[in-house]
Amino acid sequence: MTLNSGGQEWGNPGTREPPGNDFDDIRREAEGRASQEKDQFKGESVIDTEKHRAGRLISGPQLPIEWLLVYSLMVKVVGFIVGAAGAGKSQYVLQMLAAIASKTASLVGFEPGTHGRVVYLAAEEDERILQKRLKNITREFITTDEQQGAIENNLFVIPTCGAARPIPF
Repeated sequence: MTLNSGGQEWGNPGTREPPGNDFDDIRREAEGRASQEKDQFKGESVIDTEKHRAGRLISGPQLPIEWLLVYSLMVKVVGFIVGAAGAGKSQYVLQMLAAIASKTASLVGFEPGTHGRVVYLAAEEDERILQKRLKNITREFITTDEQQGAIENNLFVIPTCGAARPIPF
């Protein structure tokens, strides 16, 4: 006879069969657990149905939305930019961050919803490539000294490609 992890007798010697021909013990044990779990939540709703009714959202006032890029990307959410290799994802992100740093809508076609300091951890480009991209961005899209200064002071670019040291945070 074999013992299971709980020290109970399990199956016939030399086989993997549980006691009984049709797994009756396993079924009864599972039904007992399910019944205990059901009793534990009896009378309680796992979901607060009043809090999550759609009517609250439909008929209530519009909840405020803080946009990073207006109507495109919200503040304090995780987003992904996905595409084939060479599609321009890193260039787009750098332009988006420069737009937020300078509050210049023309960079990415979206209006920045906020303005301030941003950090770009460049995982695939070294400093030479980043320099070339930033020079191209400022030459093509920046029209005032104020925008240029905002990018220079509010955008922090940290190349991590090939870095043999930890990221400086």
